[in-house]
Amino acid sequence: MNKSYLFLILLVGFGSYYHFNNKEVVYLEEYSQSEAQLPPEVDQISIGNLKIYTESRIITAGNAFPISSPYGNILVSAAHIFLGPFGGFGDPLSNIESVELISGQNALITNAIPLSGPSYSTCSMTDARNDLAFFSIPPGQVTRAIELADEPALPGQKLWIYCSYPNGQKNLTEVVVTKSSNFGVFYNLQAPIKRNGSSGCPLLNSAGQLQGVNVCIGPDMGIAVPLENIDNFLSEL
Repeated sequence: MNKSYLFLILLVGFGSYYHFNNKEVVYLEEYSQSEAQLPPEVDQISIGNLKIYTESRIITAGNAFPISSPYGNILVSAAHIFLGPFGGFGDPLSNIESVELISGQNALITNAIPLSGPSYSTCSMTDARNDLAFFSIPPGQVTRAIELADEPALPGQKLWIYCSYPNGQKNLTEVVVTKSSNFGVFYNLQAPIKRNGSSGCPLLNSAGQLQGVNVCIGPDMGIAVPLENIDNFLSEL
């Protein structure tokens, strides 16, 4: 692919413009299965952006996706989208009336209700232990959920960040794990990524299973909530 195309996206909720280039960020539909090393079912996952309803406003921001759990399918996102200076909304989960999961103009999940999350969280490049928010998906809504991985991520393991943007576009970005602990899955980016709007994206292994929930991305590295912390939160629901 020799020619670069520049896309301009308005991220509603952050109120700013961001640029990315599809020569640098390879979109999901441009991957073959062998290139991405991910099962083809990955492009059926119900991933999208959150439309957040409170008493006083409606905001669109961040990524979310359903996971399979013993309690049924549950919608997962990063808590700092709602809390703290990086989220910028200052709304604790108790103030959220409901959320929708949207992809472009399509609503994938509606009327999801907050289940659990910390009373405060912020985007941190050193500590991603508590940056999770869970929402109950009403019965009868058909979603393609992500299965949890069997084992935590390991240093040197190749993973993929799977992100959705407000225009419905999705992309995969390859990363390599540098360190994994209960503080987070730390990784190095193998290609540039549009950093704003990447909160709440799933971190997938080669089987398309969840290894973490992305929290923060720097110029060439990032951190995600690790699998064991997701398991711990689920066990407390």
